[in-house]
Amino acid sequence: MTTEEPDGQTRFQKVRSRLIEFIRNEVDLGANIAVVTFGEGAALVARERIRTDADKARLIQRIEKMKADAQATYMAAGIDIAVQALRALAKEHPGRSRMLVLLTDGKNQPPRSVPPEHRLTFQKLLQSYKSLPGFKPGEDWFFWYCFIGKADEQTQKFVESMAGEPKAVTGPWRFRKVRFNRVVVNLGDVATGDWTAEFPSQADRKLGESLRATTRAPGEYQLQFSDVLLDEAGKGETITVSPRTVSMAKADQAVVLRLTARNVAAGERRGRIVIRSPGKMVFVRPQQFHVRFRASAAEVLVAQRDGVRFGRIAPGKAETKTIDLIPSEMARRIAAGKRAALVLPKDLPAPPRSRWRSVRLSG
Repeated sequence: MTTEEPDGQTRFQKVRSRLIEFIRNEVDLGANIAVVTFGEGAALVARERIRTDADKARLIQRIEKMKADAQATYMAAGIDIAVQALRALAKEHPGRSRMLVLLTDGKNQPPRSVPPEHRLTFQKLLQSYKSLPGFKPGEDWFFWYCFIGKADEQTQKFVESMAGEPKAVTGPWRFRKVRFNRVVVNLGDVATGDWTAEFPSQADRKLGESLRATTRAPGEYQLQFSDVLLDEAGKGETITVSPRTVSMAKADQAVVLRLTARNVAAGERRGRIVIRSPGKMVFVRPQQFHVRFRASAAEVLVAQRDGVRFGRIAPGKAETKTIDLIPSEMARRIAAGKRAALVLPKDLPAPPRSRWRSVRLSG
């Protein structure tokens, strides 16, 4: 919109200057970027790869020439075109992180020229995007709602329902960037049921393995880890993560994640840990860890089928026998050994009418 503010700038000019600031300072060389404008309608005005500083300068020149001549802000249409561009980039560059940044100072106001029954709404977009295969918001791409001034309540609810984050744009619009040196949290073989594991494990840390977070702009801000979001989680299956937050006061620091599982079922399992910095302009790569492990039951079979025979034992004496155990691979990793000693108590009374006494053992 072209409404003039007290400082002499129109609202559109403020948004445009913020967009230029973002491209100049925050878009890395090699990044793919698509720029979408929305007013009476919506249009894709640029979609290119920024290979050199000259590419960046040409894109900024095109944006500087853009003008606002509309009274509507058809935000839903703009988001829809941006998502289509993001999907196209995802197909062309499947290994890259994907983010949609909505920069606005207003709310969704469709033009009157579009009949109500034909208007795109946030609800229609929400239903459409959640059913896209391989393009789930919060997993395959991420959504920031960057607002100038006051956040629009309806827009914020929509973005949060898409697993997105609201970000207030105040002062210089500068991102902090944090990189982790790992993408996959591979726990290997674990037991079913309840367990606790560390990543990297203590053994791996002794070998020099580490999970590190690095940034060129340390400060008083934090990253937040979600619990493990298991694919096809069963009833009662949970894996909590600690610590929940890590401070980025240092430029380079090691992180050890402790995962506590409850009621985990057997099988090849997958999940993810989402990394955020709520309310802060922090771009994290990767934005989620992919968690992998194989859960199997710890089983131990007893080699003796019919029991253990002790024979005649004199009163007041003790006799020791051993039982041969056949552990599963998981039990072998958990158990301290394969053999267990059975010691009958010395005060076991003699049976009154029989030479034999049965003793039930459990463990």
